[in-house]
Amino acid sequence: VHIALGVGVPLLAILLWGRFLAPNSKTRLTGTAYLILKFILFGAAAIGLAVTGQVSLAIIFIIVAIINQVLLIV
Repeated sequence: VHIALGVGVPLLAILLWGRFLAPNSKTRLTGTAYLILKFILFGAAAIGLAVTGQVSLAIIFIIVAIINQVLLIV
């Protein structure tokens, strides 16, 4: 189960990013849908870090992701 999750979850994230968030994607989301999917993917990554005992890294990751998104919007 751990191996399946370790390979499957990142693969799903890669597929979602490539299909809906990549700059050159023909089906790229925009606006609120884009931000929601990005929030879900980055939130899931932070939760994954926290669950594995890397709470400080999860917090740093979320802070950097939020700063990055704010700078992208500005």
